[in-house]
Amino acid sequence: MKTIFYVYVLLLLTAIVACETEGIVLGEDYELQLNETVDFAAGGFTILFDEVTEDSRCPIGVDCIWEGRAVVKLVVAEGTDSTDIQLATYNSINLDSMLIAEYQDYSIELKEVNPYPHIDSLMNGNEPDYSILIHVDEL
Repeated sequence: MKTIFYVYVLLLLTAIVACETEGIVLGEDYELQLNETVDFAAGGFTILFDEVTEDSRCPIGVDCIWEGRAVVKLVVAEGTDSTDIQLATYNSINLDSMLIAEYQDYSIELKEVNPYPHIDSLMNGNEPDYSILIHVDEL
């Protein structure tokens, strides 16, 4: 009976460790929180969601002339080398010119920046807890 218990505990610990070390999977969307770093084992590099450099998206509850955009800075690191990448949401001015960046033999696509601004949050001065949805694929 004790052996079965220890086997279950070992399997549970293995599952927990596997979940913690899971990184970006090629061809799947991945959510990153602000200041979070994730491993991309297939490419041998990490991606850090460093900052939101612009969020001019038209808030919900406001009528705007332009829909605006959100621009984020990612830091892609391989060993001691790092590269800054700027990505932006789709908008009618630059269309998709900053939606996708290339690094090595991979494309890094910005799918979403969350939360979308809302007039109530802006009026209260609340700083959003940003997250992004990215997609990494082979070129």
